[in-house]
Amino acid sequence: MRMPPLGVAGMSALEHDEKETRPASSNMARPGILPPGVDAAMAKLKKQRERVAMHGAEDTDEAEDVVGDARIMSRTPVHVLQVVPCVPVLHLEIALTFYTKVLGFVRRGAKHDTKCARVYRGTQKPTSVRGVYKPTSELAGVHLDLRVLPTPHPTQLVVYVNNVDAMFLEAAEKLYLCSMVMNGYFPLENFGAARIASRPQNTLRGTREFTVVDPDENVLVFVSG
Repeated sequence: MRMPPLGVAGMSALEHDEKETRPASSNMARPGILPPGVDAAMAKLKKQRERVAMHGAEDTDEAEDVVGDARIMSRTPVHVLQVVPCVPVLHLEIALTFYTKVLGFVRRGAKHDTKCARVYRGTQKPTSVRGVYKPTSELAGVHLDLRVLPTPHPTQLVVYVNNVDAMFLEAAEKLYLCSMVMNGYFPLENFGAARIASRPQNTLRGTREFTVVDPDENVLVFVSG
């Protein structure tokens, strides 16, 4: 049985129904917040186009300059410089002491911050000649943010070193010295559950590694190879 023609009213209703079922937006929409400078360039370009439409082609060159600037901006290469993992901790001072005294990191940045401390270990000095901290992107090595959380959930990190056996001996000696009972009373430092969980061993992946657990049960796997 053939359906009768819908007519204008029927077509309008059908088009309305189809429009209602389409998504309001898609992943191709313009982002709500653009990087600094992009919104300004787009706004300037819009104004130039409006001026060209109102006054003629004398402003065309200026508008084309704006377009050219926007294109140059979009072609600027972007390089990822550093990834700084966040290590959740409960007591910042205890964690900071462990990472500096046992694992050989140094603190960088503001020391008055009681909620976060950035630590660094690498082959370069973290400060300049005048004592100013160098930007993170200029320091090759391991950067960590120790962040205080009310209920920290332990994480795991893999740290590559040039000699895992030497790193093991260094950490083991420092942890032992910090844990020594002084004058029959208390140890120099109390790191709670912190421990060296394994000795250096070869793996099927062709690496050699050992594991350290920090006072907040975060696991650090030191690897070479």
